[in-house]
Amino acid sequence: MKTLILAALLCALLALDTAQGQCGDKPACPSGWTDYKDRCFFYVPKVTSWPAAQKNCQSLGANLASVRDKDEYAAIQNVILSASKDSKKAWIGGSDAQQKGSWFWADGTPFIYTNWSPGHRDNKDGNQNCIQMNFGGNRNLSGMRGSSGISFIFNICIIFTMKTLILAALLCALLALDTAQAFSFDCRDVWRPSKNRCFTYVPKAMTWDDAQLNCLRQGGWLTSVRDAEEYAVIQKVITDAKGTGLIWVGGHDVTEEGKWRWTDGTPFTYTNWAPGQPDNWKGNEDCLHIFTEGRWFWNDLDCQTPLPSVCAKNM
Repeated sequence: MKTLILAALLCALLALDTAQGQCGDKPACPSGWTDYKDRCFFYVPKVTSWPAAQKNCQSLGANLASVRDKDEYAAIQNVILSASKDSKKAWIGGSDAQQKGSWFWADGTPFIYTNWSPGHRDNKDGNQNCIQMNFGGNRNLSGMRGSSGISFIFNICIIFTMKTLILAALLCALLALDTAQAFSFDCRDVWRPSKNRCFTYVPKAMTWDDAQLNCLRQGGWLTSVRDAEEYAVIQKVITDAKGTGLIWVGGHDVTEEGKWRWTDGTPFTYTNWAPGQPDNWKGNEDCLHIFTEGRWFWNDLDCQTPLPSVCAKNM
């Protein structure tokens, strides 16, 4: 509860400070981004999975795009058309990975406007948890398996009126305080608490993308490692669960070769690479796994390799 109350106060102060600094002035979009009302959009043509697309957006302080109404959907379509000279299919930020049939936007926008293609919110094969746009002749929305590789678009939200920011500060503070009272301890069953996070070992072998989606469904992410002390806790979680061999964690350099990031946005400062690693062998090793032997070194590996994994979530 102490952490959440502090977070509430910091959130309120940050938003109020931003309101004072931006009152009355609409910030310009970053270079290369397209402005629409109070948001900026940018099309990224790299073929990738939904989790990798969202990670890339977050690394730039954004999220995969939400769609608030038909006019904004048309604006996003125009961004793609202008950048690619075609109406290409693209990932946007809709997902029902956490609860089947309960769709949400990655940036928290209420999921109100929809434009589903007829018959294409059917969750074919039971594994279509993410939304692609520009599907079919009418350029509708469709569910899609999150590990499929297609292009994506992302956005950054910009709030620029003092009134809106003050309201956001108060709501944020109230939400955090309410959450502190109702969920001051959120580690249950197989989750192991440590400081302000919980960890769980997932024995099922999955690709890195599918492992990340599995963590998202449980309200977490593939784990980051903040320091040696936390890494020791993660090792104990694995050994107590009888885990052995190679195991996925949340490190990747998908968006820029050699620039490693954690999926949850934790700064990539602590490392434990094996000697000579990461080496991007054959030019296709973009995801981080750990060895459960010796000094528990890290290595980079092809993200499509099925491995067990460790998820983490905040308490």
